[in-house]
Amino acid sequence: MMITGRNRENKRQVLIEATGRLLVEMGDARAVSTRAIVANARTSKSAIDYHFGNKAGLLNAVLNELRQLHGSHCIADFLHENEKMLEDREGQIQFISLLLDEFQKYFMREEKNIWHILLRQKVVQSYHEIGNRILSSFLEADMRAFYMVFKKITGRNDVNEAYAWFMNIMLPLSTRGYRKNKLTFNGEVALSPDYDEFYLEFCKKQLLTGWGLISFPDQVATSRGEPCGKGGA
Repeated sequence: MMITGRNRENKRQVLIEATGRLLVEMGDARAVSTRAIVANARTSKSAIDYHFGNKAGLLNAVLNELRQLHGSHCIADFLHENEKMLEDREGQIQFISLLLDEFQKYFMREEKNIWHILLRQKVVQSYHEIGNRILSSFLEADMRAFYMVFKKITGRNDVNEAYAWFMNIMLPLSTRGYRKNKLTFNGEVALSPDYDEFYLEFCKKQLLTGWGLISFPDQVATSRGEPCGKGGA
């Protein structure tokens, strides 16, 4: 039987899908064996060699698919559309509040191929070689935009401090989406929406306070991005 280009592409995609799901389950590329990939894809090792050269080539193909389809530009896009809001303190407060809303919404969305978002989050959270190798390619645009916002609001030109804020505020928000999708992936009960809202408000106030936009006693209507008077509304 003649093997058509479509059949070859289908087999290639089957291998990518099977490997992606195994990476989600195992949590580390080093734990995913060629034998497991072959069994899950219902094919042979020669198919991996034919389409990708070897297992490393297959892993790179999985990560490249994630990078192309799900590289986050949420912060960069939001900054491009709303940069004028950063001109004064009130606008900056609104900007931060709305940005975190959009960021959480981006990561809490449901996906047809849930393994995509689960594996992306695994990469973001990982410290092994493969995770570190492509972390910057996933987040480069967003991290650069986040630094620009940090510099504009705080007046501080400290890349490391901006990176620390990103890792401690933005990544935990994305992790909420990861956990929600993982529960769906496993057929379990979803997380409480009330807790999601509480955690989002906590992150907003932590960032607004740390960046000097509000002081500790300030009461801020962060859910609407509107500052109240000092001492509460």
